[in-house]
Amino acid sequence: MDRKYKATIIVILVTLLLALLTIGVGWVIYTKHFTKRDPLQIPDNFYTATARPDSYSTAVKRAAPSVVSIKTTKGNSLQQGLGSGVIINSDGFVLTNNHVIENSKDIMVQLADGRSSLAFIVGADPQTDLAVLQIGLTDLPVAQFGSSANLQVGDVVLAIGNPFGLKSTVTQGIISATGPVQNNTTPEFGAMLGDLIQTDAAINLGNSGGALIDTNGNIIGINTALLANITGSQGIGFAIPIDQAKQVIAQLINKGTVTRGWIGAQLTEIPQETRLSLNFTDQIGIYVQDTLRNSPAQKAGILPGDIILKIDNVYTQDINLTLKLISELQPDNTYKLEVFRQGKTITYPVTVARRP
Repeated sequence: MDRKYKATIIVILVTLLLALLTIGVGWVIYTKHFTKRDPLQIPDNFYTATARPDSYSTAVKRAAPSVVSIKTTKGNSLQQGLGSGVIINSDGFVLTNNHVIENSKDIMVQLADGRSSLAFIVGADPQTDLAVLQIGLTDLPVAQFGSSANLQVGDVVLAIGNPFGLKSTVTQGIISATGPVQNNTTPEFGAMLGDLIQTDAAINLGNSGGALIDTNGNIIGINTALLANITGSQGIGFAIPIDQAKQVIAQLINKGTVTRGWIGAQLTEIPQETRLSLNFTDQIGIYVQDTLRNSPAQKAGILPGDIILKIDNVYTQDINLTLKLISELQPDNTYKLEVFRQGKTITYPVTVARRP
């Protein structure tokens, strides 16, 4: 065997040896890093923890038992009405909307636990569309009052009621706005009710008188579908702030009615042309358009064209706040009204009457 042939054999053997070595090393790497590797561990809550939205079930469970269904019979035609209400204390007092029970012959209240009771009207206040009923049941689930003082646009709220006769229906939304409702057809309605909570949570017929709650289950408002009908709003619900309702509740339970102050003056924002003609540059003041004959304002000497600057030492800067301030004055008491007239500031004592 010549030398060239031997060299060829040696090259072939070395090549086979290197190939076998490469295969062996590859096998070791494969068995070490793949065949013996632990399988990928997926947490049990991988999908639910990352995809499930926040739940408000705790808030609903806290508030829903205190929300009741109200059925009424009106007149001799046996016309039935549906609404909602909220149990506000253990004595059986139920808060609802006045329009739910107005002109009712019989009122039946059904609790979320299935119990029912006839109810009688303790008191009603059409001006705020609130009424208080009383039922004859014990061991009642009572609503937890929150506060509407610090509500912010964007806060999440839940509306609980009985729309269209359905029981304990919950809708969710946010606070869209707060403040008086003004509209072209009934501009006095918003001022009459005062500040209102506007929400995009659905408040349908039958939801009136139900609860608007925060995410902790506290009552922050009383729903009313009536306003949506009056204002012609679409996709906007309204609720009466609970802090405002508290003031009415106390008077309805104690007296059956709400007493408001009245001076008999037609008031409005100061017209721009009036400001210019009088050179009145102050940012305060409410304009007197007219006074009713023999009203407290007329008797005190208030004249059309006057600008009221203060009432009981409180500056007047907004028509709705001014009307609210006057309504909170106690009838038969005398208060000082400071007015601007012909470049002079004059103070008049006005004895407030009860609002007719």
